[in-house]
Amino acid sequence: MANTSAMASTPPTGHLGPGAVRPEYIVGGYEAQRFTHPYMARLYRNNLNGNVGFCGASTISRLWVLTAAHCVLNMQPAALHVGIHRHDVVALHTFEDDCAENIRAVEIVVRPEYEVHTSVSADIALIRLERATTCSFDHLGLDDGTFWPPDAIPPIRTATVIGWGATGQDAGQARYLKQLETTLFNELECSRFLNMGFDGHDGLHVDHGELCAGVYDPDLRGWERYTDLDGICSGDSGSPLFVIDKAGQRIQVGVVSSILTFCGDKTAPALYARVAGHKEWIKQAANVVLQTRQSGPMAHIGDDA
Repeated sequence: MANTSAMASTPPTGHLGPGAVRPEYIVGGYEAQRFTHPYMARLYRNNLNGNVGFCGASTISRLWVLTAAHCVLNMQPAALHVGIHRHDVVALHTFEDDCAENIRAVEIVVRPEYEVHTSVSADIALIRLERATTCSFDHLGLDDGTFWPPDAIPPIRTATVIGWGATGQDAGQARYLKQLETTLFNELECSRFLNMGFDGHDGLHVDHGELCAGVYDPDLRGWERYTDLDGICSGDSGSPLFVIDKAGQRIQVGVVSSILTFCGDKTAPALYARVAGHKEWIKQAANVVLQTRQSGPMAHIGDDA
């Protein structure tokens, strides 16, 4: 997330992958309260210079995390660590409490349709950890389609996306976890966005495997469009998009996937993999039960996976 006054002096541009720009950071937003999102995880790539954080993820059990397929496509598990229960991610090996840890990955499962077509509608993957997390967290409930059925208007319009990443177009990554409130759009609304003539996106459409969300302000014009910024960019890829329902339950509806134009553009929504559209695959691949309700207490040491 960024202070918009610190953005680059020229409009940010760039397109990576077929028909989409991969997100790098949340632009705007604010620092999250420490450990209010214990289900948030950070992916680290091992290299000769140490461990480098590059994507977000969410824990769905003590052994599995959910992320975006483009984050881990063609990666070997041995090259990947997952940071659990972190807020400050600069000091990788400095742990802030008894639940913070880094765990090796032992299996990466990419949605097969993404491996073939690199489609946004299949931009979802699972990572199995070498061992169970030390603590049992209150994982996000995963929408199985009962909260937000396909083709329906979102029952709750306001959602939250969280992540670490650069705090501006030319800035370094955020040290502390940040969050941003954003608006959910149904498939019809999203399809209208995709047919508004965004460069390189003519003919794109959404299906039940993806969704649109954004801090939408269609009245922004001219240079203001490049300075009044809120949204996602690459590096927040894989991070969860969730809502808080009337009962106070946090339900993950999406996984950060891609953007239509540039980071933080409030005249265009971002694209997310839709959790409910992949429910059967998640169940089978990770052998977990999807549920709309959150699971377990916030953090207990030694509970079962």
